[in-house]
Amino acid sequence: ESQCMLARHWYGVVVKRVYNGVDFETYKPDDTGPKRNGRYLWLGRYSPEKGPLDAIQIAKELRLNLTLVGDTQFPPDKQYIQRCFDAADGLQVRALPGVSRDETIRYYRTHKALVYPLGWKEPFGLVPVEAIACGMPVVAYDRGAMREIIDEGVNGFLCRDEKDMKDVLLSGKLDALDPAQVRASVVNRFSEKAMCDG
Repeated sequence: ESQCMLARHWYGVVVKRVYNGVDFETYKPDDTGPKRNGRYLWLGRYSPEKGPLDAIQIAKELRLNLTLVGDTQFPPDKQYIQRCFDAADGLQVRALPGVSRDETIRYYRTHKALVYPLGWKEPFGLVPVEAIACGMPVVAYDRGAMREIIDEGVNGFLCRDEKDMKDVLLSGKLDALDPAQVRASVVNRFSEKAMCDG
């Protein structure tokens, strides 16, 4: 919706949105597999707008275990990517290069929550929707389309700033969220069928 508003402002034309469709038969919880391990997850491109260094800083300050999984090929800012890997200690904070779709889904299914301290107005946010589809709640900065994806207190929490995110992560609120409700919050809105109908 925020991108539609910008287009109306910039070009004076009415623009309607069609979300990215998610395959909910692929992105789903696995009750027969390993349980959630208590580690937090950041997943995306290793670039400033996606906030990996911010996620690392928050995890270190709060002494939370964090796994970062991200694309190291695009964008080609190798210095920034190296800063992310250098900031990880390999134990509390682990930084990994991109992984296969099956491995990505395994991370969604086994980590506690997605930490998403965006540095820009995200146009959509496929990663948060995929995570939520797997029953994983999302804690994100209230930027761009996050308000369209996250139902406060149902599938995650929107944060004004770093302090707010830290408060949420320490509050225990994530433990109260029901993974089935987390998933149900996105299935009808972001399915491939909904995208095609749109």
